Amino acid sequence: MKDACRVVEKNYLKLDAPVLQATSDIVNGKRNISKDEIKDADKYLQPDEIQKIDESLGARKIEGYWSKCLNQSKIIKESMGNDDEQLLKSLQNIYVVDEEGTDNFTIVFEFSENEFITNPKLEKKFYLKNDMAVKSESTKIEWKGKNLCMKEVKKKQKNKKTGQHRVVNKTVEAKSFFTLFRDLECENMNVMEANE
Repeated sequence: MKDACRVVEKNYLKLDAPVLQATSDIVNGKRNISKDEIKDADKYLQPDEIQKIDESLGARKIEGYWSKCLNQSKIIKESMGNDDEQLLKSLQNIYVVDEEGTDNFTIVFEFSENEFITNPKLEKKFYLKNDMAVKSESTKIEWKGKNLCMKEVKKKQKNKKTGQHRVVNKTVEAKSFFTLFRDLECENMNVMEANE
């Protein structure tokens, strides 16, 4: 049964690819929207918005589209740090590449030129075994300056012998969506399940 489900999922991904490409083209202003594609818009729009449809059909980029999409997910929003939003605004596309012959897949994030990273795209590949992720590999992020995944904290330390205080700077992991791009390996999934 699982094999049949996998075949259906993989076929669905292939059938869905043109729709996802069209979405990407519209979001990035590479093509016009046809009236046929929005024929049911009146079900979802206010009367004043319906009147503006004709002027909105031309090709134009939807700024911050993927950032807005990611912010709709409670889990993703909770993982975001204060500065992530600026980098996410340069996100141009997100798509999945299915690995033929396996259950493995890669999520690809494409970025426009920005002030944070030099990478034009970041990838996160998941290796699956028995429907469980056992390993992931990620693109190494090439930061131009500030690494959004790290922050510097100041800690006071007291010398036990002299009683004097000193301030020590320490670099620690920061809350950031971009910590997703770390390699992970789960040797024993049963141990993980027992801890949940």
